[in-house]
This record gives sequence, C-alpha cells and structure tokens, in this order.
Amino acid sequence: MKYPLLILLLLSTHVGAAVYKWVDEHGNVHYSDTPVEGAQQIELKDNTHNTVVLPKPIRISEPTEAEAVQYQLQISTPEPEATVRNNNGDFSVSAMMTPEAPNGSRFQLMLDGKEWGSPRARPVFQLRGIDRGEHTIAVKALNAQGQTLTETEPRVIFLHRATYKAPRPQPRSN
Repeated sequence: MKYPLLILLLLSTHVGAAVYKWVDEHGNVHYSDTPVEGAQQIELKDNTHNTVVLPKPIRISEPTEAEAVQYQLQISTPEPEATVRNNNGDFSVSAMMTPEAPNGSRFQLMLDGKEWGSPRARPVFQLRGIDRGEHTIAVKALNAQGQTLTETEPRVIFLHRATYKAPRPQPRSN
C-alpha cells in the first residue's frame, strides 16, 4: 500500500460523520455519534449538514488618547488683562487641567507666542526679569511623546515696573 495515511484519514472522516438513532425504555428518541446497542445508523442528506460561516471581523480603530479624553486646560493665575506690578519683572503663571493629565505629560509655557523655558511636570511657572508692557501667555499640555493634548486660550496681561530714581545730590552751598 502506497498511501496508508490517506486511506486512514478518509475512513476516519466517514466514521466521524455517522449519526445513530435509538429509542430508550421510556420511549424517548436519542441521537448520537456513538453507537449504542440497538441503535440504527442514519444516512444524512447533503442539505442536513450544518455549515457555519463567520462574519468577517470589523476592524474598529482604537481611539487615540487625545480623542478618547477631552482635556480642559485653563490658566488660574494671573487673571485676564491683569496688571502685574513687580519692579524686577517677576511673576508666576499657574494652570489647571481636568481630567488629570496622563502619566508622562509635560506642560509648556508660551510667552508672546514663543516657548518659554523647558516643559515641566506641573503647570506652574515662575518667570523672572520679564520686560514691562503687554504680554500674551498660554500653556500647552504635551503627552509623553511631545504631542499637544490641549492648550489654553491665550491670555493678555500687563507687567508694570515702576522705576525709582535716586535724588540727585545737590551741590552744597557754603
């Protein structure tokens, strides 16, 4: 025999497809794929075979972190159009984010449309030596990869630096 495995395979599929019918002592009809004493093998027609066709899986793209959560970021201080009075040009900016920023997030301060300093883990910034006048501030929340999650509306503030001139020494009169 050249093909014993093929013949064995064909016989096993035929045997596995057999259905047996028998009636028990209570008159109940049973069907099984295992022969029982007194059971009759039933010939199945082609249209009685079940075939299961699974639907093709629908691929739904997972929402990105930015799409899944809508973050809100607002500047807490200073107030809009506030006048900050500091002769050294020092003031602080703080912001709040809801819901809480994901792990690895950083916050970047924007001063007059340019990045100020490096991104930080907390949205609190201490500015020093800023020139007097009108300034626009904003804060960006960045994810761990450096992509912007959200940002505040730009806020205009005014920095007032008063100058103090020492009185001139007056010539002495004798």
